[in-house]
Amino acid sequence: MTADLLALGGDTVDGKVRSLIGAVEELLDRLHIPRSVADLGITEEEFRTAMPELVKAAFDDPSWRSNPRMPLLAELEELFWSAWRGRGDLARAAGVPHEASAQAHKEGS
Repeated sequence: MTADLLALGGDTVDGKVRSLIGAVEELLDRLHIPRSVADLGITEEEFRTAMPELVKAAFDDPSWRSNPRMPLLAELEELFWSAWRGRGDLARAAGVPHEASAQAHKEGS
């Protein structure tokens, strides 16, 4: 498991996952990596205005041809909105409270 390779600690799979999530969160914070398109300073109105062009460009991109199926335009739009909103921190996205992921990481250090 990755947490073992990075010596992050954790006695159970759940503990190791929590340690890994905490380490990734810490790295993202230290590197000041934005977690969403909105965090880049792009307003919802700007994004909404650009959406038709974004969806068209994504749909026309030839790399989709290597996917098992072509996405629907509505799916592409939702994917873009998900990127604009972000998922919060990784711990929340994985159902782990941030305090628990940070604590698990500290315990593994």
